[in-house]
Amino acid sequence: AAVTELEGKLAATQALCDEKTAALAAAEDAQLGLEEVKNTLANSVDAYSSKSQKLATEVEESALQLFSLQEALVEQTKLLIAKDDELVRNRLNMNILLSAIAAQNDSLAILEETRIVMTKELAAAFLLVEKLEHDLSAQVTVEAVVQEVHVEKAPAAKH
Repeated sequence: AAVTELEGKLAATQALCDEKTAALAAAEDAQLGLEEVKNTLANSVDAYSSKSQKLATEVEESALQLFSLQEALVEQTKLLIAKDDELVRNRLNMNILLSAIAAQNDSLAILEETRIVMTKELAAAFLLVEKLEHDLSAQVTVEAVVQEVHVEKAPAAKH
């Protein structure tokens, strides 16, 4: 009876052991499945980490490009402002020069009018000098004739 009892206990223990062995095998299979999931997750994490690093690098490069473009824009803006200031100065100088040219043209017109008036006065003066020379020549001729007449008459009176 004790052996039977022990055989019953042994059979129960054997059944329990088989049960535990089956559970252990199931747990090991589950563990293998979990290891595969863990490896898959680790590979996914590695892939996502790699993509994240790549994107972070691209973002950093883009940020550097953006900073570089902003600096270039600032420089171009400074150059554009300087060119605009130069253009304003050139326009002002051009307006000043145009005013000076207009003033010179006015002066030239006045000088031309003065030249015309002086030319007319000079022509009138030449005419007056010609008339005076003619009158003087006529007067000298008349005086010479009168003197000749006086000279001729004077010796005749002496006789």
